[in-house]
Amino acid sequence: MWDINFKPSNTQDNILKFNVDRVVSGKTKNAGCGGVLRDSNGLVWGVFYGPLGVVDSNIVEMLAIKIALQVFLYSPWVKDHALFA
Repeated sequence: MWDINFKPSNTQDNILKFNVDRVVSGKTKNAGCGGVLRDSNGLVWGVFYGPLGVVDSNIVEMLAIKIALQVFLYSPWVKDHALFA
């Protein structure tokens, strides 16, 4: 089960950034990931975290980035803010 939380906020420059991380137990063991969406002032706008199941450790970070992009696309700010890479 995934947990995704959004917190409304105001920012001057309308630029947001995701920081993602992953956890893997061994080369092909259980994995999970999470991310934090922040503005240029460091204020947290949203978070996500959850399990990925048994995934090769080489692709877990890519899955975390994919999920972060999907979370942003479904967020209430997708029309008004840019996502900084």
